[in-house]
Amino acid sequence: MAYINELNVTKQGDSIIFLDLNQSPAERAQSDHIRTLGVMGLHQSALRMGLPSTTLHWASYWDQEDVIKYIDKWLKTVGSTRPIFGFSNLFGLDIFGSTTEQPSNITLANKIKENFPDSKIIVGGPNPVCVTKPLVQLDALFYGRALWLMERWLQDKPIPKKNEDVNEFGIPIFFNDVAVIPEDPIVPDLHADYCLNEQDIVTFETRLGCKFNCTFCGYEFRGNKDPYNANEDHVLAFFEEAHGHGITRFSIVDDTFNEEKSKFDLMLNVTRQLDFQPRIVGFNRFDVLAHKPDQIGMLDEMGFHGHLWGIETFHPQASKAIRKTARTDKFFKVLEHIRDEYPHWWVTGSMIVGIPPETTDFSYDMAKRYIGEGLFSGVNLHALMVRKFAEGISESDADFAKDPMKYGITLTGKDGPDDMYADWTTATSSYREAQICKDRILKLALRNGIGPVNPWNALSKDAIGHELFTTAGKERMAAGVIANHHIDNAKVYFTESFISDWELLIRNYVNRKMEYVETL
Repeated sequence: MAYINELNVTKQGDSIIFLDLNQSPAERAQSDHIRTLGVMGLHQSALRMGLPSTTLHWASYWDQEDVIKYIDKWLKTVGSTRPIFGFSNLFGLDIFGSTTEQPSNITLANKIKENFPDSKIIVGGPNPVCVTKPLVQLDALFYGRALWLMERWLQDKPIPKKNEDVNEFGIPIFFNDVAVIPEDPIVPDLHADYCLNEQDIVTFETRLGCKFNCTFCGYEFRGNKDPYNANEDHVLAFFEEAHGHGITRFSIVDDTFNEEKSKFDLMLNVTRQLDFQPRIVGFNRFDVLAHKPDQIGMLDEMGFHGHLWGIETFHPQASKAIRKTARTDKFFKVLEHIRDEYPHWWVTGSMIVGIPPETTDFSYDMAKRYIGEGLFSGVNLHALMVRKFAEGISESDADFAKDPMKYGITLTGKDGPDDMYADWTTATSSYREAQICKDRILKLALRNGIGPVNPWNALSKDAIGHELFTTAGKERMAAGVIANHHIDNAKVYFTESFISDWELLIRNYVNRKMEYVETL
């Protein structure tokens, strides 16, 4: 790729500022405390091309006057008159549209446009945005992994036509061609621009893509049979650089970390050379772990103490339908072993209610067992969601979305859970029944001191000073969930004291950014 050598060689702009937005500012989603890898990767890409770039993590939580003040100072420092603002949002569906519940993102974007009228605004994330009429003037939408797309867009290079379109509001949209993976795994260089300190949690990839192809999954790089790992020396340097900032907490964002032995070899080779013990969280597939129990000790040795396990179902036929395996008795024995031998692990079980031919009665009976026996530290519960499929728009849609009838799923044509998902029925359940069952399971979990707390939430709380990766810490967490969680409202997971601590953390970051820009 030919890189940009002059500031004005691209029609798009002469600098780029990446703003990391948050899923739900009103609810203060504490997992957002983790530094977003996508923003760091995009920032690195822009710098590699010679384009001046900066980042604003947690921009939704900044005082908006501070945002404008920082941007104005930075633009004057680099001599930019045509900036591009890239809004990154991991989960934010329709973050700038008329049905959004995130008005702060809308007012922030419009305030930026008002103060910098010659700028362009681009938006990206793995989920569609602006499915309704946008309330912000947008110049481009990037769906999915955007590094390769953004580089070509910045340099005014053509993007294959099948990956380019204009939506009904006249906004150019860009998709990755899922037939290729044109990028390396992201192991970020930790630039001074990030203003890191010891409470931060930084993120990296050991491999891009997942070799599995679950029928409910819409991950664009699933089914990747020939992936390659990150460079071991680069990963080691990343850990050592992070530790130089006092950082000991990390997130691996591989879609499935425990898919291959080579990834274990990489991480063990790296962590055995460190002079500190990292604490790592990430995604692991439980049926693989259950069939390869030697992975358990290796995960513990490398410091992988926080797990989101994609179990989805204990029903053998339902598991087969999603291309997984479930052996109920064996699974429970492994869970009991981990509960008893690794009490410092935070384990969140990810479960989907409604996968055919599982009944809601079966789902609830299994929940009574894993909740009653204390096999999970937290639960991640969903009613089966079948995405509305648009032919020719995205090749990455899940198999359930592309051909639901093949799997015994009938779309009713009624309003679904939101604009992006469809209502459905099967021979054994329906979306409404699955939703009711999911809510019953959540209430049961809360009554037993187990909340909808994932490993990233737990690690964030841990970083602020609330030790959770211990038996005593989990007990305190359970007490807090019961004391501070209304049984019918699953939106607030943490105590008010923690929220105050977290807001102070963000404020301190903003102060460091302001001090940083004054030194430029």
